[in-house]
Formats: sequence, structure tokens, C-alpha cells
Amino acid sequence: QQRQAHVDQALERVMAYDAKLRRLTGNDRGAKAFGIGPLSALEVAAAERDGRTVTLPGEVFNSADFGAANLDELLDDIDLRSRELEQRVQREEESLAEVRGYLDDRTALLRADPSIWPVRGWFTSAFGWRHNPVLGTEKLHTGIDIAAPRGTPVIAPADAHVVFAGWSASYGNLVVMDHGYGITTKYAHTSQMLVEVGDRVVRGQMIARVGSTGRSTGPHLHYEVHRRGAPVDPLQFLKDG
Repeated sequence: QQRQAHVDQALERVMAYDAKLRRLTGNDRGAKAFGIGPLSALEVAAAERDGRTVTLPGEVFNSADFGAANLDELLDDIDLRSRELEQRVQREEESLAEVRGYLDDRTALLRADPSIWPVRGWFTSAFGWRHNPVLGTEKLHTGIDIAAPRGTPVIAPADAHVVFAGWSASYGNLVVMDHGYGITTKYAHTSQMLVEVGDRVVRGQMIARVGSTGRSTGPHLHYEVHRRGAPVDPLQFLKDG
């Protein structure tokens, strides 16, 4: 009974892992229906323990029909199968833990992917070489420009922590966020910054308001994405809409 209780506890842990994995993946179909179909070793042992008849292909067991010697043999058999089941449960638990760790990491990666637009407005300037309207020279435009009315909310496109929030001569009021996985983002020319260095932010949280500070010809958000320190086109991360 003690060994059976130990196995039951192990199975409960595996079932709890299974439920957590289903929540992570959004899949609640295909859950195991215990007690339906062929009996498991656990169900056989539990039935024998309670003195119930258990029918397997070609075999009939009933603990009431056994003498002391046969009962000892039956208990030894149950103990052996319980040990084997324990080992299987342990391996399954370890496997589920690995899968859950992988899914947790994938979930964190997706949450850190700057995949939504940081402001609602009009796309006015793309990433790449262009004639700088302020300096009058050809220069690499290291982000994209999104025009919007002054004061329009700027939101975090992904989970991150703030590594800079202050004044820059060219960027004006600038917020820089680190999303992990080598990805950082910049939000320039804002009229107001609503976060501070060290703050943790989540996707969709308002971090600033559109302005025209620094080298700017009108209210807009200059938005940059850097991968491992180098600027890349933000459009490769942003989803439609």
C-alpha cells in the first residue's frame, strides 16, 4: 500500500506536468482517460490490492483464491511491477520537465520578439540609405519613422527592461530597451518618457508619447531594432496591422 501510494503521487506529478504543458501549448485535447480501455499496471495493482477480480487476456486473478504462498508470490509480483512503473514514471517525469523547459524558453522568446507596431500612425520613412532632411547629406537611416499626432501613446512591442531613458542630442528624448536574445530597441524624439532605467515592461505597456524633440522636423516616432549591436530593418519583425 505504501509503494502504491508512492506510485500514485508520482503519477499525480506527471499528470500535473501534462496539464501545465497543455496550458502552455493551448491544447486541451487528447487528455488521457484513466480507467477506460486496457487496464494499466497501476490499475491492475490497485484492483488486486482491493481484492477485486482482474481479467487480462487469458488470465483471471482473484486475491481471495490465493493461499499464503501464492499471496506472497502475488505481492512480490505487484512489488516488482510497481518498481518498474515507478522507473517509467520517473523517466516520463524527466522527459516532461525537459519539454516544459523548452516550451518555457520558447514562450519567453516569443514574448521578447518585438513583433507589434510601437505606435499607431503613418509610415513615413523606411530603413536604409536616404537623404537626411535635417543634415542635407546621404546617411544610413537606422530605423523607421512613424508620423503621429503629438502625445500619441508609444507602446512596448515586446517584453523587455529599460536600459536608457534620457536626452540625446540627435534623438531627443530617447528610450532604449533590452529584450534579451541579443535584441534591443530605440524610441526617439518622444515628448514624454513614462519609464525609467531598470523598469521591467511587458508587451503593450505604454512607455512614452510621440513628440518632436532632438533633430526632428515634426511629430513622429523614430523606431530602431538592433540585433547583437547592429541596426536591422524593424519591418522584418513587425507583423501586418
